[in-house]
Amino acid sequence: HYPLRRQRQMCIRDRPKDFQITISLDGQVLASGRQTHIDIPQLSRGPHHIKVQLIDEKNRSIGSDSIRIMVYWPNN
Repeated sequence: HYPLRRQRQMCIRDRPKDFQITISLDGQVLASGRQTHIDIPQLSRGPHHIKVQLIDEKNRSIGSDSIRIMVYWPNN
């Protein structure tokens, strides 16, 4: 598990009633809907960008947050 999971849940907790959350990894959408957490697949070595975006009922971005991470696992 990545330590950002708890931080992201706290940020999204105060969301409006009609919303959609989009979670992307390196520009590829991993999840879109009302869920507030996902399992991130094992990442390859190198830099990665995780972004969470809050979308209102008119498909407008009303908030986002992102984190850049570096993976140093050997043998990937």
